[in-house]
Amino acid sequence: MAFEFIKQQKEDNPFKVGEFVNHPKFGIGVFLKAEGQGDDKCYHIDFKAGGGKKVLLAKMTKLSKL
Repeated sequence: MAFEFIKQQKEDNPFKVGEFVNHPKFGIGVFLKAEGQGDDKCYHIDFKAGGGKKVLLAKMTKLSKL
């Protein structure tokens, strides 16, 4: 069912669009979106002071909410 897939996808993402996050190397950024699923899931983050927009592999990144 499509509804179950959307619900599962939402629960799998710990960040909300527009939420501030912190990365040990890039610093503070704004969460833009999540893309993909499973091992291929990526997070799009805009790190204004740490190098602009980045696409990070979700399973490898160490993001924390602010």
